[in-house]
Amino acid sequence: MKTLLFTALIAAGSITTHAQASADGEYYGDDASKIHVKAPTSDNAYANTTMTSGTQAITFSDLPDMPKPTWAIITNAQGESIRQARVSKDKNTVSIHNFQRGLYFVTLIYHNKSQKGFVLNVE
Repeated sequence: MKTLLFTALIAAGSITTHAQASADGEYYGDDASKIHVKAPTSDNAYANTTMTSGTQAITFSDLPDMPKPTWAIITNAQGESIRQARVSKDKNTVSIHNFQRGLYFVTLIYHNKSQKGFVLNVE
C-alpha cells in the first residue's frame, strides 16, 4: 500500500491526515476506517462545473446531466461532515444560511467517486 499525506493549511495552524490507498484504489484512514470515496478519473464529466457562493446558498453551474443525483458533501476544516445534499442540473443550490464563519470544503460525489472539490469561505 502506498501512504498518502493530505495536508490542509488553515490560518490558525495546520491539520495533517494520513491515509493509505489499497490496491483497489480506496482509502483507509489512521484508525483503519474505510473511506468509500475514490479519486476522480481522467474522463471527468464535472471538469467544467463551477460553484458560486452567496450569504444564503451555494450554487453549482454546468453540472452534467446524469441519470442519478450527485451528492454535495460539505465538511469543515476539521473534516467533520456539516451538510450532505443531492444536487442535479435542475436542483443545483445548497443552503448555507446557518453556517458559522470559517473555511469549508465542498466535494461533489457521483457513484462513490470524488468528481470535483471546492473551497468555501464563509465570512
